[in-house]
Amino acid sequence: SFQESVDAEGINQRIQEDALRVLEYFDVNIESDTLDITYEIADITKEWISIVYCGSYSRADAAYPTEVKYTSNLSLTDGQHLRLSQMESAAEAAQKIREGKYRVIGEEEERNAAVREWVEGMAKEDLIQSLEAADFGTESYESYPEWFSFWSTIEGKTQISIVMPVIHALGDYAVLEIFLE
Repeated sequence: SFQESVDAEGINQRIQEDALRVLEYFDVNIESDTLDITYEIADITKEWISIVYCGSYSRADAAYPTEVKYTSNLSLTDGQHLRLSQMESAAEAAQKIREGKYRVIGEEEERNAAVREWVEGMAKEDLIQSLEAADFGTESYESYPEWFSFWSTIEGKTQISIVMPVIHALGDYAVLEIFLE
């Protein structure tokens, strides 16, 4: 049964730690700054859970808030973090992106076109390196990834969504969807 095979308390602890890592990343001053984060379970299978945290952060002296999106992907068999590079090789994911086999999530076509242009301007090696480093993978708070991924199963196929940083004018982050073959 689920309870016998999984340390649910350990997984819940890891989820809480991941959710709170943003406090250290932004060096949030709890007295004066504003951080508003919600979460959604992107998907849960027998093997893993993928959680998306989304919101905004505003320093007391900031002219505008920063939009925030990050994720937790955890194995339900051993409670360890799962990274994008464990779902698909970074080189293969980068190749799909280079070939345009992805879609940008968002309502505004002008912004989506600008994001596609931003992505096309990345060197392939930089793209691979960013994908390899995506997601929480260590237990250390020293390392906070720039890129994240979340996963969902659609008609039996796993879909990976990649959260990547972009300039503020494009919304601080963009989400690209790619399908695993």
